[in-house]
Amino acid sequence: MGGWNRLNLEGIRFGRLLVIGQATNRGKKRMWPCQCDCGKTLSVRTSCLSTLRQSSCGCLTAESVAESNRRRGVSRTENGQRTCYICLERKPIGEFVNSKSTADGKEYFCRGCVNSRRGKAERSAARAVKSALRSGRLVRQPCEQCGNHKSEGHHDDYAQPLSVRWLCRAHHAQWHSKNQPMNGTAKPTVTL
Repeated sequence: MGGWNRLNLEGIRFGRLLVIGQATNRGKKRMWPCQCDCGKTLSVRTSCLSTLRQSSCGCLTAESVAESNRRRGVSRTENGQRTCYICLERKPIGEFVNSKSTADGKEYFCRGCVNSRRGKAERSAARAVKSALRSGRLVRQPCEQCGNHKSEGHHDDYAQPLSVRWLCRAHHAQWHSKNQPMNGTAKPTVTL
């Protein structure tokens, strides 16, 4: 076991999480009981604590999203309706994309906006890449510009779904800022 697994982390704070007890083993993983500043208790893997990959129970993300939405003028769900942050139209909650990361299980953009922004060819290419990554037919590469291992897949041609260029988020955004198609909208991309 690595060095972190040998330590007693009880009483140590990691972001909003305070380790409140001794670790238990779940298979080969050591899980630490933690209490978030919001009061919620949860078990967190040693590796998630040591790298600060998990620094709250999820309340930090929810607060960040809420603050971002407040700045953009997107309101919460009221009377079964929500404002789409892309088209800014007030629509029934059922017209919004499903999500596991939001409290009510819905994203902040409607299905109409998602479908208009991502064409059928792009969605098909994204599914092909994700399937190839899972099966091992395609291997994620570092950014071709800087070598960053946190890379995103970019398609130059959706007719060739497994022909992917790997770019980090910064170089991906830079590529799109310089390569605008004739109609003025950004060329579609696949973020994996």
